[in-house]
Amino acid sequence: MLGSSATAKKVGLPGAHAMRFPTPKLDTENKRWEGTAQEFFYYTKLDHFDADGKSPSFKMRYLIDDTYWDPETGPILFYAGNEGDIYSFYDNTGFMTETIAQETKGLLVFGEHRYFGVSYPFDPSVAFTPQNNVYLTVEQTMMDYTMLV
Repeated sequence: MLGSSATAKKVGLPGAHAMRFPTPKLDTENKRWEGTAQEFFYYTKLDHFDADGKSPSFKMRYLIDDTYWDPETGPILFYAGNEGDIYSFYDNTGFMTETIAQETKGLLVFGEHRYFGVSYPFDPSVAFTPQNNVYLTVEQTMMDYTMLV
């Protein structure tokens, strides 16, 4: 596996936005598979459409798996996270993480959906209140993924 700064540089992410955290080990309680993905975080705006440009930022989680990646010819294969922890999608998309990535020599990037997993803009106990869930929209989420890619 590549180190965090090497992976971040290869995929064009500024080092200030890519923070390396330990890859999770096998979680026997939840039966989580120990994959080869590296976990990173980046900061995204709470409101991408704030006219004043003063929207606060929060941390979004994403995973990179470069097991089969050929930087010369391989594509970036992006998985847009659903309403849940990004690891559950990574752990259950073997066709993408094994077959497609290996056949295309692609780099896998899994972006976690805002308000899910650990990518909460607010404390989870108040995130879904009417005043806070106004930022849980398709448009905001698509901008999160646009900024990540």
